[in-house]
Amino acid sequence: MFNKNYLLFLVSLFINVGYSQTISDLNVQLKNPLNKSTQQSMQSFRLKATVYNTGPDAFSANDSLAMYVLIDGDSLNFVNASRLENFKTVRVGAFKVNDSFLLDMPFVFANSFDNQTIDFCLFFKPLNRASKSISDQNFFNNKACAQVKVVSTSSAIHSLSKFKDVTIWPNPVVNSFQLKCDFDYTHLYLMDALGRISELPINTNHVYDCSALNNGIYTLIANNGIQSFQSQLVIQK
Repeated sequence: MFNKNYLLFLVSLFINVGYSQTISDLNVQLKNPLNKSTQQSMQSFRLKATVYNTGPDAFSANDSLAMYVLIDGDSLNFVNASRLENFKTVRVGAFKVNDSFLLDMPFVFANSFDNQTIDFCLFFKPLNRASKSISDQNFFNNKACAQVKVVSTSSAIHSLSKFKDVTIWPNPVVNSFQLKCDFDYTHLYLMDALGRISELPINTNHVYDCSALNNGIYTLIANNGIQSFQSQLVIQK
């Protein structure tokens, strides 16, 4: 007859050794945009936030966070490793207890938010794609928000005709397209008809995978923090 005490010992061993968890408590502070601030649509600005790990455990070198960008409660989409997801993967490395890191990335508000005051929020949580799971048992401090007024600006947008040697091929797009131009862009976005923005990772061959996106008419937005241009892009699979 199987010994119940031995069975309980094996279960306890599995829970405490084989299924150990890293326990974290994240705290997020939004640095830019500030509450009650004003931003121009279609013009890149620096999105900044400080994320603290108040413990009790540290993150390992391979751990990551999922960053959600919420505008009036709706999540923006990001392309992570050719997958369209409603969060952006943020690598934090060995994130020690009582340590912090500064998120500093470009961001742009779509012109669909022109002349509106929006609720802009960042939300972070551990991204469990490693072998050892991470648990944050207190999500209260993981979110930081600001009310932002978005104003329209025509000067931030330059038509493609103002840039030489611009090629977007193919268009319509099936799975991917290539962008060639003399404009030194550092960030690339696709905005759908509802104003939802997906960020495309910049690569050296300037070929961009959009197979995760649905069919439709999109606005391609490229910028380098100073200049921006936009053009229509059709995805038709």
